[in-house]
Amino acid sequence: MKRVAVVGSGLAGLTIAHILANSDDYVVDIYEKSGRIGMSSQSASVNFSSGEVPDLHPVDAPMRMIAPGYYPNLMSLIEHFDIELVRAKIYSTIFSYEKLEDDIKIKEKLFDFNTIKNASIWNLSQSLYKSGILGIEYARFLTTAAYFKITGKSNDLNCSLIEFVTERGYSTEFIRTLLIPYISSLVTCSLKDVEQYPAKVIFDFFEIGAFNSKLYKVKGGVNTMCEKLLDHPKINMIPIGVKSIKLNTKDQSSKKLVITTDDDIEELYDDVIIATPPKQAHQLLKHQSTSFNDILGDIRCTPVKVTTHSDTSCMTHPKTEWAPNNLYIDEEYIQHGTITTDTFCDANHPIDFTSGMNHTYINASQPHIQGDINVIQTTNPLVPIREDLIIKSGVFWRAYFDPSSEQNIDKLDKLQGTDNIWVVGSYTFPGVPLLEGCIANSIRIAKAMGASAPWISEKDSNHPINKYNIPGTSTKQSLTQAYYTSAKVNFQKLPYLYQIVTLMFMIMIECMLSVQLFYPLTLLIFLLINSARLVLTTLIQI
Repeated sequence: MKRVAVVGSGLAGLTIAHILANSDDYVVDIYEKSGRIGMSSQSASVNFSSGEVPDLHPVDAPMRMIAPGYYPNLMSLIEHFDIELVRAKIYSTIFSYEKLEDDIKIKEKLFDFNTIKNASIWNLSQSLYKSGILGIEYARFLTTAAYFKITGKSNDLNCSLIEFVTERGYSTEFIRTLLIPYISSLVTCSLKDVEQYPAKVIFDFFEIGAFNSKLYKVKGGVNTMCEKLLDHPKINMIPIGVKSIKLNTKDQSSKKLVITTDDDIEELYDDVIIATPPKQAHQLLKHQSTSFNDILGDIRCTPVKVTTHSDTSCMTHPKTEWAPNNLYIDEEYIQHGTITTDTFCDANHPIDFTSGMNHTYINASQPHIQGDINVIQTTNPLVPIREDLIIKSGVFWRAYFDPSSEQNIDKLDKLQGTDNIWVVGSYTFPGVPLLEGCIANSIRIAKAMGASAPWISEKDSNHPINKYNIPGTSTKQSLTQAYYTSAKVNFQKLPYLYQIVTLMFMIMIECMLSVQLFYPLTLLIFLLINSARLVLTTLIQI
């Protein structure tokens, strides 16, 4: 039986460890420096009741919202383990702020998604009434995303998001006040990083899942999923860090790899799977002459601080206006498109103003929680939070994504298995680097190693994972090409009524893209057609 080491215990590492251990050919050691499961290391069990009887609920950090349409592989895993999900609510309100010497001052409410989120004609009209042209342009953007996905034209887009919306005449106010800040809160990265995101990745995110799906959370927290994946007799969790990974020079014919731990113990393995952020992966391989190093060194990640707490004083606007998601954007960015990067708040983890601050009001985002204690999760805190009210605080790394990132993904994919080294994680798979990429590529890599995920049937040709090439096999398509081809909506399989409405808005948006102008009558027809499409989207399963 082959011996495999997995370095890192995030979702990618846990998934591939479980798949390999479930086969007849492998035993698996998972190395985790912190001693805690990486996937749930920042989660906490929180008491939401001030009474004598505790009302405990798990709070994950980050939030780990699941849109089934965008997470087919994650949903397959959840169904396999019979993990219970609960509905989540996460519409946003966007505010502007002004920087003070050691604090920020809320200026005004810029946009409220409270009604547009439900995607009905009445709610859409209310939202447009409240937010005016911003809501109109947002509806136009959603329609454009649908148009490009359904026609498959998004596969040929090689521009960044900011290039796309600028070239097509979206207003500066819409771009800086709504679109970029909102997407920033969804993908958890800076405003400037969102601007450089590939347009087709964002279209895929919106049309395939993020907007057209109900949102869920794992009821028992992500630790429930972690425990299921770790529950296998052939998986051994080792609470120690790894210094380096290199070939066994003492016996090169064995083709084994040597792992050196933090306490200088050396262990031999047949295969090593690196399931860490790219910076750490690069560090692990620095003593090993491998093609992985150059690519891993080119992948940039940014730190994101997340603090779970009960300090409601940081919610400076009235409680009646607290949304499940409250986003605060620097007025300097809104007016000039630039951000001063001076910092304050935390000397150990200085956070600058290149990202908006995001307060998630846990009680509102998870309606099943009925306690009277208000709990908030702040991403990128720009205001001081009372230390005695902090429940949990930590930093995680988010991969930077721009049009050149897909080249790195395909280069990495071609190298998988070189010297029996494999790399998994959200940054190794196309699309927004989230949980889905962690699972999807772990399934692919395990398959290349001869092991199949027990929750996916080889005969299920419709399952997304069975449409991708396996590393090490000859194919005309790269991983990214296969991803966007399989993600394309099959227009012929849509219900006839949906096809008719879709054709109408496709014609309308084609006209708009050609003239880049809004005429009153055209705009009215456009809004009615788009609203009808959104209503139909909620009634059918694409």
